[in-house]
Amino acid sequence: MESDDAWTRDTGPSIVKNAQGERIGIDWVFNAWGGEEGGLYFPWDQDQLIAKQISAMHELDSFSTPLVLEGGSIHVDGE
Repeated sequence: MESDDAWTRDTGPSIVKNAQGERIGIDWVFNAWGGEEGGLYFPWDQDQLIAKQISAMHELDSFSTPLVLEGGSIHVDGE
């Protein structure tokens, strides 16, 4: 799996589970911490693909959202 320059923590999927125990990978938009004007690097095309690739490796469906989020910006307790 190739990447441009980001950590998997920031580009990988967020795995969520519903009440029935079904899991899905959330594929957030990654923009290298700021986008084309202010981001740390360009291009980030390979980094944007990481979430879908990890979900596929674990045989999880993937949900793409137009929201920008780097995985390191949230904290969860696993419940």
